[in-house]
Amino acid sequence: MDELIIRVLEGEASPRQQSELERWRESSGENEERFHEVAGVWRLTGEHREIRAQGPAPSARELLSGGGPSELRPSAGGLSPVREAGRWPLRVAALAAALLLGLGMGHFSARPGGMGVEFHTGAGEMTTATLADGTVVRLAPSSRLRIEQRQGVREVWLEGRAFFSVARDPSRPFIVRGSAGDATVLGTRFDVENRGDDLRLLVLEGRVAVSVPDGDVEVGAGELAEARRGSAPSVTAVSDPEAMVAWLGVFMAFESTPLGQVARELEARLGIQVEFTDPELATRTVSGWFGRDVRDEIVPIICRIAGVQCEVEGSAVRMSP
Repeated sequence: MDELIIRVLEGEASPRQQSELERWRESSGENEERFHEVAGVWRLTGEHREIRAQGPAPSARELLSGGGPSELRPSAGGLSPVREAGRWPLRVAALAAALLLGLGMGHFSARPGGMGVEFHTGAGEMTTATLADGTVVRLAPSSRLRIEQRQGVREVWLEGRAFFSVARDPSRPFIVRGSAGDATVLGTRFDVENRGDDLRLLVLEGRVAVSVPDGDVEVGAGELAEARRGSAPSVTAVSDPEAMVAWLGVFMAFESTPLGQVARELEARLGIQVEFTDPELATRTVSGWFGRDVRDEIVPIICRIAGVQCEVEGSAVRMSP
């Protein structure tokens, strides 16, 4: 079905095929969710087609089927260098990786009138949504996320808990609304719980403005904001932010995140130790998300996205230009 979706998006489908896709999308919420995932990859391959080195950029078909110009080559001593035949757009490769590594559980529904969609999870369920702007949301158990679909608006409504990796767009702030208050960001990664009168927000990267009826605060990386109706919000520094997002398990999401920060999270989450042969490599950025514990796949994909060579030996990774 992915092939048919791409044919329709590229204007290559016949009227019969277009009707077939429409019927498939309308038959279940899972089908509609898959359509938006594939459409997101297709859209980004079209927006970022430039090539920085020799070798062709992979098409949406190649990305969704796991193809493309990169390859893994074994070497002596059990090391696995990852070599780039061509560097294609970082976000496209990252989103394709997310599709290839799989999604979580959850439920999806379209809102009447086409004004938005809604995701919700039951007890013990989690799911991941990639929004139209590239923002990635990991929805915690017993939570509900409503996504507004209006031109020029980046706004969601949350009841429960979620982790956000927000695509950067200085001209359009991203707003998370809830019964206890709102969070406004330009591009960042944060964990927020908004239930009833209580709001709790932890920032891992960037800055977030929190607005509640009893006051406004700005929260930076490594800080926790807490607010309850009837009292002013408070902000405290957190010594171990990673411990506070343990509910994510092995799920990781990055949005223009420096490779040095990615390395720290690989060590904290998966016990993978990263060594940079050139300090400049730590400043390169990565965008994408990974939803399953597939360590043998995560490291090569990150290396491919960042355009670095990697040698892997056990739980140690050496990154070089």
